[in-house]
Amino acid sequence: MLVLRHGLLVAVIVQLEDESHGDRYLGRWHVEATFDGLPSPVRQVFDDLGEIRSWIERNAASSRPADRSVATPF
Repeated sequence: MLVLRHGLLVAVIVQLEDESHGDRYLGRWHVEATFDGLPSPVRQVFDDLGEIRSWIERNAASSRPADRSVATPF
């Protein structure tokens, strides 16, 4: 699943459904990748989407946004 914040891709997450993850992780969510200055989580597996959302909001607010200025030709 792609996670957007203010129209920008900030993370890719997946729900762990395969039996190879075992009962402990079945149905939980894993952060596969982060973008746009969002740091990788120390704990990459979350119980539900609400936990991921809270983590993104806390960490995106502290991360420095990328420079989105547009160069104007002379």
